[in-house]
Amino acid sequence: MAESRGVAPRPVKTQFASDNWSGLCPQAMKALIEANEGFMAPYGSDLWTQKACDALSEFFETKVQVYFLATGTAANALALAQLTSPTGAVVCHPFAHIRTDECGAPGFLNPGMGLIPCDGPQGKIAPASLSALLERSQDLRHQPPRVLSLTQTTEVGTLYSLKELEALTQCARSKNLKIHMDGARLMNAIVAQDRSPADLTWRLGVDALALGGSKNGGGCGDAIIFFNRDIANDFGYRVKQGGHLSAKMRLLAAPFFGLLEKNVWRENAGHANYMAQRLANRLKTEGVPLAFPCEANMVFVRLSEGAQGQLHAKGWVFNRPEEHGAARFVCGWNAEPNAVDLLAQDIVKAVQDVKEERP
Repeated sequence: MAESRGVAPRPVKTQFASDNWSGLCPQAMKALIEANEGFMAPYGSDLWTQKACDALSEFFETKVQVYFLATGTAANALALAQLTSPTGAVVCHPFAHIRTDECGAPGFLNPGMGLIPCDGPQGKIAPASLSALLERSQDLRHQPPRVLSLTQTTEVGTLYSLKELEALTQCARSKNLKIHMDGARLMNAIVAQDRSPADLTWRLGVDALALGGSKNGGGCGDAIIFFNRDIANDFGYRVKQGGHLSAKMRLLAAPFFGLLEKNVWRENAGHANYMAQRLANRLKTEGVPLAFPCEANMVFVRLSEGAQGQLHAKGWVFNRPEEHGAARFVCGWNAEPNAVDLLAQDIVKAVQDVKEERP
């Protein structure tokens, strides 16, 4: 179900439909304004793009190949197109964004490439399920798995532990699969797990990462990070051919630099995670169960139609993905405690009122 539209907002400044609703954080905005000054070479041949690329190499503790793009959908789809041929398939969770929310973009940018769902609890691919899938006999009727795609933070706000990631990546590598990670909220996962960016990506064998910045206070774009630089050969042509090479690349890259400089990203992600925990704790204290564990910056609650209606009437906007039916509330880098508390109060009241109405 898409985000509700045309709802008169409650008299609070914060909404929780998505962390995309937040604007740029001050540091990202400052970098954007500074990058906008004067004349610079286009298409990534500028100082700000180089500064952001260098900062990302430092962030990951290894030299990486970086491509800045306007959207996370483009980052995921182009990266997957690079990792496999049209005859291959990508293994992903049934809830994965590439399967449920990107309008077929992976198959559009690599015609013929397929997606194979591989289930597991709490939005995570189960190692046993992946192993069983990869052990199936193959013939010409079915596309062979060529890529494993993992989402961290998952679509239901849970996190793959380091142990789970190791089991999945080792299984994939044993069958010569390449590994893609959808990291729209990877920064939230890094902070929540107190791990380094390297520990959760290339040290596990991740080949390509779609790294989100916009959800953490960044600007109008995300980035593709190639850890295996050989895989990125000729990728620039794919970006250009697909219409995703930005002339004013500095305006996409500069906000990333603003996030990375002085670890602003960590402060933003930490605050978002803390606000989500605040919301989750208040709901649980009042007897409202969570649909999934709150492990990063998202909270999911199963709401009746009546409870949803009450919340909509009070101006709250939220998603309710069809895959699991739970209402999603997301805390951004600038979520305010008073708004979190007001939302919790309204959810509790809506749930209790509906219970009282039942005969």
